[in-house]
Amino acid sequence: MDKRDNPFFSYAYLDSQRLKDTFFSPPKKKRKKKTHKKNIFIIAGCAVLIAGACLFFFAKYDLMVISRKLPGRIDNGVSLLSKDMLDSAICIAKDEGLMKKENALIYLAVPKESAAISFNLKKPVDLRSNSLSLYIKKSDTPLNIAVVVKDTRFFSNSLKPLMIKVTQKDSSFIKVPISFSDLNLQNTNLYQVKQIILYFYPEDKERTNWTLIKDLVLI
Repeated sequence: MDKRDNPFFSYAYLDSQRLKDTFFSPPKKKRKKKTHKKNIFIIAGCAVLIAGACLFFFAKYDLMVISRKLPGRIDNGVSLLSKDMLDSAICIAKDEGLMKKENALIYLAVPKESAAISFNLKKPVDLRSNSLSLYIKKSDTPLNIAVVVKDTRFFSNSLKPLMIKVTQKDSSFIKVPISFSDLNLQNTNLYQVKQIILYFYPEDKERTNWTLIKDLVLI
């Protein structure tokens, strides 16, 4: 019988062909996926998003560089912002988030209208015989500060605040003297001041100003 007439010949041929394809055929080359173009698009998209976020940030906020080592205090006095003297510092504004605390510094973003900080003291201080020195770093525009004090009996000079205008332009911290010696406040007891409120009024109404408070010293 011819082997081609054998009914099992076709099956045997198929089996041998499968063995040949499996063990003796050269491996098929795997196509490398073209991922480099996809990575380029992802990187470019991330760069565009980062650039847009930076433009939005710098358009809305002012960048301020602060030295790691702050200048030392010149006056020999008592810091009213120390833990021994200060009970709390409260932002007086529609948005309390305008005030930020970073270590010993107080950052206040002053909007177009005004913003204030209330310094509540643990014990009363004498502002009739002593004066204050405010150390601040501000925007390069004139700044008006209204100082209101309240004594232990809750009497204050809110109707007649002490007005101070700061016009000095300096890239570092500046000293702003505050003295009540020339004011005649009949109801307010300046010997027993328990609260000091600083109202900040920027003259530049076109943008948000900033003020960095380093210290408030009793001289």
